[in-house]
Amino acid sequence: MDIRQLKHFVAIVDHGTFLKAAKAIPISQPALTRSLQNLEFNLGVTLLNRSTRGIQITDIGERLYRRAQLIISESERAITEARNQSSEIELKVGMAPMFAGQLLPEVLRSLATSNPEIKMVIISGLFEDLVNDLSSGKIDIMISNLPFTDLHDDLEVQPLLDITIDYVASSIHPLCKKSELKLKDLIKFPWAVVDVQHANDLYSYIFTSEGETSSPITLKTNSLTLLKSIITQPPFITLLPHHMVKSDVANGNLAILNVNQDTLRRKGGLIYRKNILPNPTIEMFINAVKAAKF
Repeated sequence: MDIRQLKHFVAIVDHGTFLKAAKAIPISQPALTRSLQNLEFNLGVTLLNRSTRGIQITDIGERLYRRAQLIISESERAITEARNQSSEIELKVGMAPMFAGQLLPEVLRSLATSNPEIKMVIISGLFEDLVNDLSSGKIDIMISNLPFTDLHDDLEVQPLLDITIDYVASSIHPLCKKSELKLKDLIKFPWAVVDVQHANDLYSYIFTSEGETSSPITLKTNSLTLLKSIITQPPFITLLPHHMVKSDVANGNLAILNVNQDTLRRKGGLIYRKNILPNPTIEMFINAVKAAKF
């Protein structure tokens, strides 16, 4: 097995067909097919099942695909660093949008001031996309709210923050006139929410724990900016971290609904690869996050 075979395998999975992958590499389609066959023969496993419906990756293939992405990314990075004549060190950080306004800017300013040799690349994205980027080596570490479910066993999770979640609506929403609300009051109105799996798990937990059999969610989006814009006017209700809405509440644009139930809390923190090569910049970033006031 060599890295070219891994690149060919990854290209086939990414593009979905041998033909498209061959054009992208570029390589002839018969040569690409032989490369995959040799890889499967040398490993003694089936990585892809071929049929008239296309290709389907096997469970073993899925595990190799994640590892191969990381190997390719690290090899390309090693070549770049070897050719780099400066003392710059690159750190790629994945950031959930909810951390853009607070915490992370303080961390980045601290790192830039104390370690000017670090070149930082910040990538904003939703949780599932960031996890994929982390596993493939596109980012070194990510800061995000943490999921309820387990992640891949090659990822390390370090909880650091308690995040309070508020029920939020427009400051002129009819429910703002009530001093105390129950969930049954809220589900009479449409909800707009962030559409990511771990958030969906939270919504499901809330409704089922209160005995509700139907969901009031009528709008889902992957944009927090759009979500905050939508709820500035009735009738929508949503759930958002307190630190994201407190300035809008202070300005009178949004209101936190007083719901008669235990405060909703999530954990936030860092996720990084367990098998990552020793990287002092990652340790610096982790220490800077721990030292930040949130």
